[in-house]
Amino acid sequence: MAVSGHNQTLRWSDFPGTPPAGETLDAYTSSTYNLNWGFAPGRTDEYRLANISVAVVLRRAQMWSRRSAQSARLLKHEQGHYDIVAMTARDLSTDLTALASQVFTSESDLRDAVNDLDRAARSQIVNADSAYDTQTDHGNIATAQASWDAAFRAARGGTRFLAALTAQGISI
Repeated sequence: MAVSGHNQTLRWSDFPGTPPAGETLDAYTSSTYNLNWGFAPGRTDEYRLANISVAVVLRRAQMWSRRSAQSARLLKHEQGHYDIVAMTARDLSTDLTALASQVFTSESDLRDAVNDLDRAARSQIVNADSAYDTQTDHGNIATAQASWDAAFRAARGGTRFLAALTAQGISI
């Protein structure tokens, strides 16, 4: 059971594209995670989760920035967008590892349990990403950005991402 790609540090070279016409933002980060898994049938009507792989992927082809706006502050903000995906994927991997100790009576029940965790993680990413930009005004509100940065540090240190946000008084 492994998670990979969740410890990347963004560089401006990760943003090869140009802003779309009419775009008002200074940069755009795109990342996702890929989830692969299998099951190990046991005795009749016993199914266990196996071969779990969660891979965080930067979608560089979709990433862009305005060269004139590139700064350490903006790059750090964009790192946060990646961290939302990376830390959520890491927590999903932890949850799936725990799920692997359970025995399911059907393949369908196992699939449902995995899909429920996956849906919850993807929903958390969408909600956190939106809250991040709203609460920090795309990194322009320094105090809000500092709270998110503290949450990212705690999550990178091993705290579950939602717990790290809660500890900073951040709700999504």
